[in-house]
Amino acid sequence: MKKIVLLIVLLWIIELASASHYITGIVNDALDGELANGKEVILWNPANGIDDNLSDIIGPTGNSGANNIYMIDCELLNSGCKVGDELRVKVLKENNYLSYWVNLSVTGAGYDVAGNITLNSIPNVTIISPINYENKSDEVVFNCAASDFDGLSNITLYGNWSGWHANETIQVSGNYNETYFLKNLSEGKYLWGCLVTDNLSISNFSENYTITIDRTPPVIGEVSVNESYICGDAYVRINCSAQEAFTDISSVIIEAITPSEIRTYPAFFNESSVCVTSARAVAGSNK
Repeated sequence: MKKIVLLIVLLWIIELASASHYITGIVNDALDGELANGKEVILWNPANGIDDNLSDIIGPTGNSGANNIYMIDCELLNSGCKVGDELRVKVLKENNYLSYWVNLSVTGAGYDVAGNITLNSIPNVTIISPINYENKSDEVVFNCAASDFDGLSNITLYGNWSGWHANETIQVSGNYNETYFLKNLSEGKYLWGCLVTDNLSISNFSENYTITIDRTPPVIGEVSVNESYICGDAYVRINCSAQEAFTDISSVIIEAITPSEIRTYPAFFNESSVCVTSARAVAGSNK
């Protein structure tokens, strides 16, 4: 109600400025809470092209001096504005916030009120799976979730497995959607992410995640065994080398097989990727 009262007062002031023809209107805040005040609106005549345009700042810092209201003198267009001209107004893109345009016809009243505009909300997008730095050995199901107060249009999967590119786009609708992309990738380490676009063609990128595709088991190289005796006890030291092309090696286990059991000994790696472990055998024992 307050906005409407302010607009009526402005229209009374406009009536007194007979040399001008003002276009005025209300811009509502975005549904996600972003304020319209301080944003810029543009007015133009589509028949003459958008290059001949006028603009104003919405709110107290603009011509209207009132919250959520703009006021533009269309007589200042290079082409002027005559009764019957069809004009167009919309919010300019600022930090991804804009609006649909509204059309209006110039009348002989000395001013015209454009239809209400609501500032667009920026879509949100998050990655659900795979988690960052996950290792996979089979097909990958990429899953991104998107939401937007103004309605979703599509979600696009991006990846760098063939240069950074839009790999696949899926059309979506509604205010929330989880979208799945099934991909069979070659072995390697990749960056990927999702781009969501809403019904006003406003887009927003997720952060980029890393995924590793690894189908090749690690390779164990040369193995050497050194045996030593201390006070009648036998100690066996086993050295080996191991290589892995795409991921880090998680662990190496040495198995010691005896006539009665199998024992395992965890190994550790030194700086040259050599795994080392040792086992103790008591003299006179088969263990």
